[in-house]
Amino acid sequence: MPKKNKLIDFFLYSILHLRIWKKIYPGIMHFLIFWGVTIQLIGTAINLMQMKLFTPFELSIPRMGDYLYYEWIMDLAGIFIIVGVVMALIRRLVMKPKYLGYKWDDYFAIILLTLMGLAGFTTEALRLIGAIPDWMEYSFMGGIVSNLFLAWGVTPNIAFRLHPYFALLHIFLGLIFGATLPFTKMRHLVMAPLNILLRPRRHMGALAKIEDIEETEILGVGNINEFTSRELLSFDACLDCGRCEDVCPAAASGMDYSPRTLIQSLHENAVNSLIKKNGDGSSPELSADMFKEETLWACTTCGACLTRCPIFIRPPERVVDLRRYQILTTGEMPKSVGDTLRNMERQGNPWGMPPQDRMKWAEGLDIRELAPGDETDVLFFAGCAAAFDERNKKVTQSFVKLLQKANVDFGVLGLDEACCGETARRMGHEYIFQVMAEQNIETFNEIKFKRIVTQCPHCLNTLKNEYPQMGGNFEVIHSSQLLTEIVDDLSLDQANGNG
Repeated sequence: MPKKNKLIDFFLYSILHLRIWKKIYPGIMHFLIFWGVTIQLIGTAINLMQMKLFTPFELSIPRMGDYLYYEWIMDLAGIFIIVGVVMALIRRLVMKPKYLGYKWDDYFAIILLTLMGLAGFTTEALRLIGAIPDWMEYSFMGGIVSNLFLAWGVTPNIAFRLHPYFALLHIFLGLIFGATLPFTKMRHLVMAPLNILLRPRRHMGALAKIEDIEETEILGVGNINEFTSRELLSFDACLDCGRCEDVCPAAASGMDYSPRTLIQSLHENAVNSLIKKNGDGSSPELSADMFKEETLWACTTCGACLTRCPIFIRPPERVVDLRRYQILTTGEMPKSVGDTLRNMERQGNPWGMPPQDRMKWAEGLDIRELAPGDETDVLFFAGCAAAFDERNKKVTQSFVKLLQKANVDFGVLGLDEACCGETARRMGHEYIFQVMAEQNIETFNEIKFKRIVTQCPHCLNTLKNEYPQMGGNFEVIHSSQLLTEIVDDLSLDQANGNG
C-alpha cells in the first residue's frame, strides 16, 4: 500500500476511530475520553514549554487573547474526560455487556482518569480564587468549581495555601499515568495506533503463505518467540473490548473458544516468557491449553472477528499458526480432521467422494468441458460442494441453466477440476493447499479465458485472494455477480407477490 494511503488509513482508524463507531454508546464514550486525554496532554506540553521546562526554548503561544481560548478548550477537554469515564462506569456497572472484559486495570484506568480530571479542576478553581483574573469566565468549568468553593467558605488566602498541594497531586497523578502506561490496558494508547499503521495489508480473507515449505524449519508456531515482532505487537495492542467475541459463532454457540481469550492468552504467554526476568522467565513453549482440541478446533476461521476489531488484530491467523504446528510438526490432530485431510490427499475432495463422480451433477446439461488450448469467456469453477453435495447440486444445475438461457460463453474443467485447497489450508495443512493450488493454476494456464466464476464463497475467496500468492492472478467473481450482469438477457418470470 502506498505511503499516502497508509497515512489516510491511519487517520481514519487511529484518529477518527471509524470502527469504534460501529457501536454508538461505546463510540461516544471512547471519543470523549480519547479527545479529552489527547487535548489535555497537548495542552500540558504547551504549558510546560511556555515555562521553558524540559525544553531549551520558551513557547510564545498562546498569549493574550489566544490564551483565553486555550483555557476554554482545556476545560472542555476535562469535561470530556469526566463524562467519558462516567459513561464507562455506567457501561460496566449497569449495562454490563457479557462480552466486555472485566479486569483490575479497566477500573484502574477509570479511577485514575477521574482523579486526574477532578484534581485538575480543583487546582484550576483554587488558582482562580487566589488570583481572581478578569478572564475567569473563559475557564468556565474552573469558574463553576471556584464558585462552589467560595460558597463553602474557601477564601483567597486558603486557596493560595491549598493550591500548591493540589498542583503537586495533579502532577503526581500524571506521573502515575505515565509510569503505569506500559503495564495496564492504557498501553493501547500507543500500541493500537502502531498496530493499525504496521498491520499486514493482505485481504482479510487471505492467510499468510509459508515460503519454501519443503525447506523451511519452522512450520506453524509452537513457541511464543516464533511469532513475528508485528504479531507480538498485536497481542500487546489488544483492547480486550470483546467485540470479536460478540460476533464469534463459536462463542455464541457455547464452545470453549473466544478470539478475545486467544489473543489475551498469547499476550500473557509473551509477557511471562519474553518480558518477566528480562526474557529469562518461563519456557517459550506455548501452554498446553492453547492446543486443547475443544478450543483450537472450535474456530471456524469465518473472519467475523476481523470485521469488528477496531485495531485490525487477526485471531483466525493465529489459530491457523497453531494448527500448522500441530499438523505439520507434531502430527497431532482430531480424528475428523485427519480423515478430512486424508480424503483430500487421496480423493481430491474433503468428503472422500470418488473423483470420477465430480461431473455427475452435469449429466444431461450438455456442458462444454474445456481441454488445454480451448478458449472461453467464462470458466465456471464449480467446487467440491457444488459437485458432491446433493442440495448444492440442484443450485449448480439451476445456475448453469440460467447461463445457457442467457447464451453465456462458458465452460468447465470437467474431471481436471480439483479442490481449491481452502479446507486444508484453514485446517493447518499448508502443504496440501500449495500442491492443490499449483495443480489448479497449471490447469487454468492451459486454457484461455477472461474470468473465473464460482458459486462457492470459499472457492471465491481462495481463488481471488490467496492464489495470487502462488502466482495465480485471475479475475474471479461470484455467481451472483454474473447473474446481475446477465439478468436483462434472462426474461425471468416475475413473482406475483401472492406467495
